[in-house]
Amino acid sequence: LYKAKKNGMNVGSNTLFVGKQKFGSEPYLITIGDNCLITDGVRFITHDGAIQVPMIANGLQFSDVYGNLSTFGSITIGKNVFIGVGAILLPGSYVESNCIIAAGAIVAGRYPGGSIIAGSPAKVVSDIEKYWIKNRNRVLDLTYENDAAKRKTKIVNQAK
Repeated sequence: LYKAKKNGMNVGSNTLFVGKQKFGSEPYLITIGDNCLITDGVRFITHDGAIQVPMIANGLQFSDVYGNLSTFGSITIGKNVFIGVGAILLPGSYVESNCIIAAGAIVAGRYPGGSIIAGSPAKVVSDIEKYWIKNRNRVLDLTYENDAAKRKTKIVNQAK
């Protein structure tokens, strides 16, 4: 994270990174808004070397292409966005504020604010209001629960 920020990645205030993420070779093309939560295994990919395949198919020599040519695109994440474990954000992705990106989603393109984004390729599957209504009775605040046994009991009881 430190290296990506040092190399130009723009991260808003109160944004939290949990676990390890990969920011590619062009972190200066990544902007992440305030109050985001980026979970483990999330990858930000800002370039695409696959463009070399059709170039070679159209007559360019291997030595002229591989390793030297790519297409590039920025990745922009709005404010208050949750990105689930193992999500992949591809070049040109733009996620507006107040979104949830599901674990394992492969994100490419533009997504409106207030969306639940899931799948491969990722698409809008719901909105945050429906998500809140569905899950609000399952919220369990363990902020001040330091006793592991009590914490486990609360979690198990809620899951029943």
